[in-house]
Amino acid sequence: MLNSTVLTEEDIIEVVNLKGREKGIEVTHIEITNGIRFLGKVKSKLNSNFKGILYIKKFFNNKIVLEIEDFNITSFGILKGSSNIVLKAIVKMIGEDYITIRGNYITIDLEKINDDSIFYNIPINDVFIKDKSLYIIGTNLSMYLHA
Repeated sequence: MLNSTVLTEEDIIEVVNLKGREKGIEVTHIEITNGIRFLGKVKSKLNSNFKGILYIKKFFNNKIVLEIEDFNITSFGILKGSSNIVLKAIVKMIGEDYITIRGNYITIDLEKINDDSIFYNIPINDVFIKDKSLYIIGTNLSMYLHA
């Protein structure tokens, strides 16, 4: 049986920051329209702010493909214009192997996520934005996200 979980802007901030804060990354603001506009801070080694817009491009084989637009990292000196390189460095720094970046596309492999406090090994059938909320369709989602 398929269920849906609906995440609001506040829910997404909470879920992202559950893991992000321990890695030195904090999302401070999210606005959902036809994409997800976000603002945040990278602490620890980088001490800078970031912003951008994520669009859900497709969902297949338990992978979410996102397109990032207008991504910018402030207070970053010589690498300020190379946000794609910096984004790859941040993903490497936080050590998450379930995230891959190619150009402006970010792929999240849900099967590789092992943190039991956020995700379980339960298939997701679809992910989409509707009515300023993020919808996740799958089986037994009451266990899937604690948001």
